[in-house]
Amino acid sequence: NALPEDDARGPALARLAAGLFEELGQGADAIRAWERLRVLAPDAEDAIEALTRHFTESGAWARLRDLLRAILTRARSSDARLALHLQIAELSVERLDDQQSAREAYETALAESPGSPRATVALGRLYQETDDWSAWVELAMARLGDVQHPEARREIYAEAAEVLTERLDSPAHAFALLLKAVIEQPDDVLGPRIETLAKSLDRFSDAAHAYETAIKEARPAHRRGMAMRLAEWFEGPLNQPDAAVRAYRSLLADAPDDVLALIALHRLFEAGHARESIAEELAERHRKAGDWERLHELLAASVPAGPPEARAENFADVTRNDTSRAAGAMPANPSSPG
Repeated sequence: NALPEDDARGPALARLAAGLFEELGQGADAIRAWERLRVLAPDAEDAIEALTRHFTESGAWARLRDLLRAILTRARSSDARLALHLQIAELSVERLDDQQSAREAYETALAESPGSPRATVALGRLYQETDDWSAWVELAMARLGDVQHPEARREIYAEAAEVLTERLDSPAHAFALLLKAVIEQPDDVLGPRIETLAKSLDRFSDAAHAYETAIKEARPAHRRGMAMRLAEWFEGPLNQPDAAVRAYRSLLADAPDDVLALIALHRLFEAGHARESIAEELAERHRKAGDWERLHELLAASVPAGPPEARAENFADVTRNDTSRAAGAMPANPSSPG
């Protein structure tokens, strides 16, 4: 201590003194010597290791954190700085019950090393523990910049929407996030949540618009569920039967044997909606099935109303080919088996 700080002998003497105090078991004196060495040689690894050991063994957690912060001021590599920020944050939470310091350390770590999984997860957990849900949502949205997998992105949107709805009483924001998610990843996984919010917010038209946009990019396996939900919205809350017919027919283009869609078209037909369009769709299916009786009933019901003579003439025009097919399908000898 008597030597000037610029004396070249200082580090060697401080190291020698620290070693002697360690051998004598004089921990407090050894710490003072190691700290003196760090003043003279801030990057001395033996001093850092020794002080870390002393502070850990004695439970001097505040002094250990001060040491880590001092080391951080001289760290240059991003990996080293990230590791130190994380150590400081974890020490603050686990040993010092200092959540504010931990938060600052994690946030600085993410600012310097965006996308760090360890810092992101830990900071998200800290936001939850402190009920800072607005910050949690901001963090979740920031995570999207580093996540490319569609299903992982959808999960982030879904979690953020749940927090916005349940914790922040912001269903409109949650609804917007879910619509964005379905456009990014066109499928019906989030459909039930979207439908619930659309009902509470009276925004089925926005939901339908998003589905109409997304369904164009959806894979065939996903289009079926999306088209069915879209058709149900048009038929039900939106009261747009013509649009519902188009959606059901789009569904049948991918899944010709979808029974629910066929039943829905029959229901709309019987209610008098888009009869010509529906008749065209259903007639093709009855022809393929050879269900001539049902086909004739359908065509008879779809012929425009008018004087009996005109109605008979129109029906004859519409059914002539199918009647001949039906006749051709009958056995040549009516009394023969079958």
